[in-house]
Amino acid sequence: MHFKGFGAPQSPLPVWSRNLARTVVAAVIVATIVVVLDWPLDPSAWAIVAVCVVANETTGASVVAGLNRIQGSIVGCLVGGVVVTLLLPVIPLPICVGISIAACIVICRLLRIGAGVKLGSALAGFFVFVPGDQEWEMVGWRLLATVTGIVIALLVVAVMWPERAAHKARIELAEAVGVCQEVLQLAVARWKGDIRPASTPAAASLKAGVSKVRALIGDLRHEPTGRHPSPNQMEAIIDGIDLALMSANRLDQRTLEVTYSPVIGSFVDEELGSLVGRVEHLALTLQLSILRGDEGKPIGTDLEIALDELGSFRHDVDQALDGLREQGVTPKVASDQLVSFFSALAALTDLADGLSQAASQIVAFNKSLGNVGVHSG
Repeated sequence: MHFKGFGAPQSPLPVWSRNLARTVVAAVIVATIVVVLDWPLDPSAWAIVAVCVVANETTGASVVAGLNRIQGSIVGCLVGGVVVTLLLPVIPLPICVGISIAACIVICRLLRIGAGVKLGSALAGFFVFVPGDQEWEMVGWRLLATVTGIVIALLVVAVMWPERAAHKARIELAEAVGVCQEVLQLAVARWKGDIRPASTPAAASLKAGVSKVRALIGDLRHEPTGRHPSPNQMEAIIDGIDLALMSANRLDQRTLEVTYSPVIGSFVDEELGSLVGRVEHLALTLQLSILRGDEGKPIGTDLEIALDELGSFRHDVDQALDGLREQGVTPKVASDQLVSFFSALAALTDLADGLSQAASQIVAFNKSLGNVGVHSG
């Protein structure tokens, strides 16, 4: 039986390996600095802790962790030093620990410090246990060691195989658009009776949506944008693809409900097939644009053309349905089949809207870079 460990999700092996190497190299550099400069080992050990906390998979995540650690360290060290100096001589140590931690948490809230509050409160309580007159000396050494560890970790992450959160976001978004394409192809095949309704291989991805990409937005705000959309533009792109995924999930469920009808199959083959093809074309072009944009090769004209082709999609679907009714076809189909079919078409139009929203944001970004007129060939 394959051992699954404790079940926590793990990064792909190449990403994990790069982060392992960066962390080890940064730790060795920091330890060398401590030894060469003959810093006191006890407080300097916090530099290693800082390295391990700050060295993350992406530059943005590392910067966020570094800022949090600096903020928490400064508040925690100062609060702990003040409590030891003013209160410990007259108040029992356990109560001083509580006061120190509580004061640090309150100050961090007032200063709107994020995850650094955990480290700050730990340091504030820890400093109460520093004996004698060494508290401010220890505060200084620990702050120096922490800042040194953060700086070294950020430099190593930026130099050794730098991984951008924008790159990870593009990969995730391109995969999400690919899932939408898969659902479109399955929907048409089910309508036409080419395959029996079956569960979608990408069902888990449909339900998960783009939550992993949204988690990267905070990291994106701490990275230079360069040839990547800004965090606000990325949020708009994510919103569009999220709408597309939710609609694809509905489309998948509705086409699973529909038993094959020759009438619907003929309509899809003759009328709806070309419309769905336009959505598939936009999805494919959008996916390529997302991926090539990460290489600095965005598709300008191709994506604009695919987006323009989809501009009248809702109107064209309504016209096709009107034609279906005028031909007197609907009475030949069971009412439950019609309900599921029309619900699926509504999901299809929402899917097209979501892809269009994301594509329009990328087209606008490409224009801002002067990339209009670039063809995929």
